[in-house]
Amino acid sequence: VGDLFLPKRLRNVQVVLSPEEQARAKQAVPSREPAVHEGEDEVMVPGCTELMALLAPEEAEDGVPNAEGAEKEVEDIEQAGQAALVYDKDDTSVVSIITIVASFASVTACNGTFHYEGPHKGRPLFKSDKGAIIYFNQCWKMNRCYKTTSWLYLVAGSSGPLPPSGPWTTNGCQHSDRESPPVVDIRGQVLRIVIEKGPILTLEGGKTVPKKEENKSWCRGAPFQ
Repeated sequence: VGDLFLPKRLRNVQVVLSPEEQARAKQAVPSREPAVHEGEDEVMVPGCTELMALLAPEEAEDGVPNAEGAEKEVEDIEQAGQAALVYDKDDTSVVSIITIVASFASVTACNGTFHYEGPHKGRPLFKSDKGAIIYFNQCWKMNRCYKTTSWLYLVAGSSGPLPPSGPWTTNGCQHSDRESPPVVDIRGQVLRIVIEKGPILTLEGGKTVPKKEENKSWCRGAPFQ
């Protein structure tokens, strides 16, 4: 009997197939990858979770925020809200640290930011980093140096507790460069009161101000926003 008519396996006896049957058997049975042997690295096909993690950075670039982008967006919104915060001008739980800003003066030494220096004739005197001063003597005046017996700019008839805002004049000044007086603006950095005890106010951020300087270096509320 030829090989073609014998059973494929007879108990423990392996029957050798003909070349034609071997070819048909290979076509009928799908090939399998060899098993991973000891000492070899097993190749893992990434699952759905791994694929989504790999795609996450690309999705963030396409406009879908990842966790880090979402946190930054929230932080930007909070900062914008703080920048746009407007206080009640009569809110007694806050104070305004007063600064005076002068600009457009032809005498450039008079341009800049002025801070409270001390009292003078019942009003606060303000001094800039350049040495110019804003002071009161019959009316509010400005000079390029620390000298209260002369001036470059003034507001005639002004007598309020603080220098007046707006354009000043050169009335009475004999200097040739007086043709361009400054524009003055009062500004206030608003800070919340943390502790009010004794002669000192403690503000947010740890800054302190003496109560005796009220309406000089600082004032209650937020009138200069």
